[in-house]
Amino acid sequence: MQLRGKVAIITGSSMGIGLAVAERFLKEDARVVINSRHPDKAREVARDLGHEEQVIGVGADVSRSPEAERLVEATLGHFGRVDIMVCNAGTSLIRAAEDITAEEWAHVIDLNLSGVFYSAQAAAKSMIRQGGGNILLIGSILGRVGLPRRAAYCATKHALVGLTKVLALDWAPYGIRVNNLAPGYIATEMNIRDQSTSDYSDQDILRRDPMGRYGTVEEIAQGALYLVSDASGYVTGVDLPIDGGWVAYGGW
Repeated sequence: MQLRGKVAIITGSSMGIGLAVAERFLKEDARVVINSRHPDKAREVARDLGHEEQVIGVGADVSRSPEAERLVEATLGHFGRVDIMVCNAGTSLIRAAEDITAEEWAHVIDLNLSGVFYSAQAAAKSMIRQGGGNILLIGSILGRVGLPRRAAYCATKHALVGLTKVLALDWAPYGIRVNNLAPGYIATEMNIRDQSTSDYSDQDILRRDPMGRYGTVEEIAQGALYLVSDASGYVTGVDLPIDGGWVAYGGW
């Protein structure tokens, strides 16, 4: 019960990695806020998790600062505190750089970078008042390396590495730890959608990954638990890849 008594907000948690993190935190006796842009979806997922007194669903588009603040306010109104903010909401875009429209660029930047900052900032204001907390950004191995046709996505994930370091330094005096978790190729709904662009196949991943497989959402959730629990009490400002050795491998 590593998170007993803790209150955790997980943005973009109606599916995929965010949902797996929510389920893992519930097993550790945390109280959890499920978030989606769609209020009905957030409430539906919260109900389906089956922990009526421990879970609520809150609809908010965190790419907008007032919405991120409202998400935190709703959490404070229900649970009275915020101990953990997992900034997971994000999107991908696979398109040649010369073909990316201004609207597409802005959408990725707004959600993957600005939305992360707004969520972290809103949570930190409450954490400063209560005397500490944990903020976890969900980045990507594409915050360390580049791939063709991913200019917007890679730009945001690289930016999160720097943002993590600065937020960790700014908020360490208040007892707030800030870290970045960088998944490799994980079997999720987003992965299926990205494959639909014919950009890569399962065999491409299995051949390139040193461990010869996709990662699982449960493995990412376990890493998230480590970074927000007391087990990592002296860890802040780090970028932790969980990628099967992808970034370490420089061969063909």
